[in-house]
Amino acid sequence: MEKLEKYQLIVQELLGEFAETNAGDQILADHNTHHYQLLRAGEDNKKNYFFRVRMHFFINSQQKICILENRTELEVADYLIEKGVPKSDIIPAFLPSEVRKLAGYAV
Repeated sequence: MEKLEKYQLIVQELLGEFAETNAGDQILADHNTHHYQLLRAGEDNKKNYFFRVRMHFFINSQQKICILENRTELEVADYLIEKGVPKSDIIPAFLPSEVRKLAGYAV
């Protein structure tokens, strides 16, 4: 299996597993641009509408997984590593590049 396809499946599996256990979460996947999101939309107990991006991943042209957003308790980088993605192919975009480099992640 090609690396891009493998990474797409891993990211979608992660989002699917998380969405199954969190009612109201929805997955948005764009296979053309390689963006994958976990969203939550609805009304709060005051009947106010909300829309939140809970997770957002992007697989870039170097076939590295960029973690653009993670507003969950799940350590998504650890999940990716457990599924066989090397740290050198993970970019936690919310961290400064110096920190990423020191931690062994892609810059």
